[in-house]
Amino acid sequence: MMALLVFALGATPMDLETLIDPAWKQIAPKPAVTSKGPGVMWNFRVAPPMPSEWPMTPKSTLVRWVYASGMDMQISDGQRVAGPWARVVTTADGTSKLEVLSKALEGNDIQGVKPISSTDADIVGKVFETDEALRAGDLATLKGPWCRWLRYNGVIAAKLKPKHQAFFTALACDVK
Repeated sequence: MMALLVFALGATPMDLETLIDPAWKQIAPKPAVTSKGPGVMWNFRVAPPMPSEWPMTPKSTLVRWVYASGMDMQISDGQRVAGPWARVVTTADGTSKLEVLSKALEGNDIQGVKPISSTDADIVGKVFETDEALRAGDLATLKGPWCRWLRYNGVIAAKLKPKHQAFFTALACDVK
């Protein structure tokens, strides 16, 4: 059985959606209709938790970058991706705070999409459940889900890699 890869492969947890949605409504572009058809229909996406530093310390935070992807009817095998416009920072005690970084979407790259197996989708989905493994520094648990997520989300991953270079280096994913 095949599943269509949609960015991040996983629903935004309700508490994150509640936290992010008011800010998204302030910056979400309105779809425009042109002579070529409807414009890009944007939605916010949340990247998996990433460590503020690697290896993590008791004072480290988890960062979930908030970016946007958009369905463009002019593209048949991909979606538009804008860079991070906010981030959710979670402290060790579980307190989360939204930090808005930009009042507008920046960047407009294209991320290809393709069908993937349900097994791959399940593995990628686990990347959103890695908080404890990140805090414990458990690379063995992190590597599989993270390397798969990076494989299918290369555009946003490239934008985030400089912010988490030590973590991405430690993962040592062979992503092509």
